[in-house]
Amino acid sequence: APICDLTPAQIYQVAHDLGENAMIGSTIVIDGVEVPYRPVGVMAYHVAQQELGFQYIRAVLLVFMLLGAIEVAGGVRSDLGRKIHKNYKALDEIKIKDPPYNIYLKDSPYFPINSNNSSIVAKVMLDPKKYGVDYVPEVLIIHMTNPIRSYADIPVLVESYKKFKFVVVIDPWLSKTADLFADVVLPAATLEKYEGPIKLTDQYVEGYTLRMPPVEPLWESRGEIDIYLDLAERVGVLYGEGGYLDHLNKELKLKDPYKLDLNKKPTPREILDRWAKSQGLEEGIEYFEKNGVLVKPIPVEKLYAVKWDPPYGGIKHRFYGESLLRYQQEMKRRGVKKIYWQDYTPLPTWRTPTIEQSPPEYDLYLISFKMIEFKQSRASQIPLLSELAREQALWINPETARKKGIREGDLVWVESYNVVTGETRRLKVPVHFYKGLRPDVVGLPHHYGEVARHPWAKGQGPTPNELYFTGEGYVGCTADQSFQVKVKVWKA
Repeated sequence: APICDLTPAQIYQVAHDLGENAMIGSTIVIDGVEVPYRPVGVMAYHVAQQELGFQYIRAVLLVFMLLGAIEVAGGVRSDLGRKIHKNYKALDEIKIKDPPYNIYLKDSPYFPINSNNSSIVAKVMLDPKKYGVDYVPEVLIIHMTNPIRSYADIPVLVESYKKFKFVVVIDPWLSKTADLFADVVLPAATLEKYEGPIKLTDQYVEGYTLRMPPVEPLWESRGEIDIYLDLAERVGVLYGEGGYLDHLNKELKLKDPYKLDLNKKPTPREILDRWAKSQGLEEGIEYFEKNGVLVKPIPVEKLYAVKWDPPYGGIKHRFYGESLLRYQQEMKRRGVKKIYWQDYTPLPTWRTPTIEQSPPEYDLYLISFKMIEFKQSRASQIPLLSELAREQALWINPETARKKGIREGDLVWVESYNVVTGETRRLKVPVHFYKGLRPDVVGLPHHYGEVARHPWAKGQGPTPNELYFTGEGYVGCTADQSFQVKVKVWKA
């Protein structure tokens, strides 16, 4: 109860309501097929972006396993792929190897289950010997992302990117990352390009679509398919067995007679036309040019894993994580610190998060969030949108602000503290009152920080990613980034 800020009575009530509303033992008939009916669910996506996110998601899923509410009507969907995910087996059979490791620390005792966190990669690049890494790459290709603004631990990213000898950026505009580090910028088109196939679903109907250009790409911009075909050709990996075209045949599951000729360079339209025909559409890409979207209802027998043949693909959800215990034992044997192995537990186990060891004056939790006006770090330089939310501001509960002598609009310092290293970081922003926040939480939307080299992006204020840390204590046991840190706030 103290951990969750709920009373014991409230916790019991939640458990009671879940059990009662799960209607255990009930069934429902859908399209003539009888399936178990468990109308209880959970939405947990961004809540997982914390140090204990891995454990939190496991704990939630165990509750729904007990209710029989996994992959049945009304219940929790574990995967939308309509088949057993490859990680069901792969993550149960990880072999922790001897060094040297690659920069992702794959198969290392640090993060056996590994999310390939770019901020962790940056940290490893700055001290490869610490992690048993013997090779740091020299060339970087950045495609449609803005790491120096969008990823956590910006100071570490900046220092690591200085180690690259050559950086290529593929992007529709000159992002801050491109401005600081790109040796070559390949301007990508936006709407005016071929792209896809794009799969979409509302969980009951599957759809496919293709992006098709209403006009030719503007100025020197090109579609990414064109860019990668040319790059693969120039470096000699486009043609023949094992080449880029061969990989496209496999990834797009192209069927005879629609497979790409491994010795002839196709256009993007030809590639997507062959894919459409491999889907059984005689018209090929013309179907999408006329109709926009291909929609296919999902049969009940495919929709719910309980009705697969065999049910659930012949597997069982693992309630007890034997492999996690095995990895923990191996990590201990290899002598890594407790901070790496402490969350590889066979059952989800609560512990006090690292950030709670911050000095008492760091009394507020900083979170970042999305604003409806912007898309990640891709839009705050657009004048019509930035007029709606021109300037970065610290969102804070009015009562919390008043106790600290802070008024709406005041400039304040926000300072974060790294429990593991003792490092502090600070930035200055105006205050925005928001009653919807818990009194012990403050928020900074992450879309700011002069995301592009453009006069319209100037003066909008900093990104909270300057205050977040990565590495030990600030990522999950799978290297997933925690976008949460404790801060202190005072009037500037």
